[in-house]
Amino acid sequence: MNIRFLAQSEYFNGIHLKDDIILEKEYEDSKFSNIKKVHYFVYHLEDNIRKEILPRSEKLQVFNITDCQFQSDYIYFTEFDDQYDGNYNLNIIKYNYIDDT
Repeated sequence: MNIRFLAQSEYFNGIHLKDDIILEKEYEDSKFSNIKKVHYFVYHLEDNIRKEILPRSEKLQVFNITDCQFQSDYIYFTEFDDQYDGNYNLNIIKYNYIDDT
């Protein structure tokens, strides 16, 4: 069993994805009431590298999507586009965190 500890972290909001890869989420307020804006980060424990997933995309925590495949290479999230006419498009994104596609 390979057990790792995250040093100097008081609060960690993340889940184990695969091998040494952790998905970390950071929340902040959005322009919509009762819906949080989310930043997703892929954290590689071996290399101590933390990279944000699609940093220019506006991601929202509307609902959780679960991939039923065991240790899948994909994560799912929702993003929105402002149409500047009072309407918004809500998109569901399937993202491969291994090859950044």
